[in-house]
Amino acid sequence: MKYLDIIQKIHTIASILIMLFALMGCSVSMYLPQIGQVLPNKIKEGSFKGYCIISPADMDKIYEIKVDSVEFEVAIDEKSRIKYIQTYNETFITDDGIKVGMTYEQVQKISKDIRTLIGWAYCIPLPSGWNAAFTVGSSMTEHFPDKDAQVKFLFRWE
Repeated sequence: MKYLDIIQKIHTIASILIMLFALMGCSVSMYLPQIGQVLPNKIKEGSFKGYCIISPADMDKIYEIKVDSVEFEVAIDEKSRIKYIQTYNETFITDDGIKVGMTYEQVQKISKDIRTLIGWAYCIPLPSGWNAAFTVGSSMTEHFPDKDAQVKFLFRWE
């Protein structure tokens, strides 16, 4: 009997540890900046990074935010609401399992929809709301990405 009790306790402890590890793995997404969220002034102070083209015809001030050592750049509107989020960080993984550095072929397994934003990037909208961006050549959209092209950055916008 004691042997079975020990096995049952080990199983319970293992289940609790697995649940804790799963929760820790989700910690980044719990605190991610969100589209429409107001960027507090205390975060804006000292985090201004410069200007960024957030679409082929839109350049805005961007601010850098770090969440669990993952750097995000955000652009805000006139009311300080976040309207664009991007990351080049290879450790961030979308809820779809996509991250910077994955190949075009790998991303196509999640979504086959690709959009060309001439002079900016080829983008694949993902079910999670993120977009995987591919840049090709000096014009960024010189030619269609080949199967080995890599995700350069991930972004969300309003």
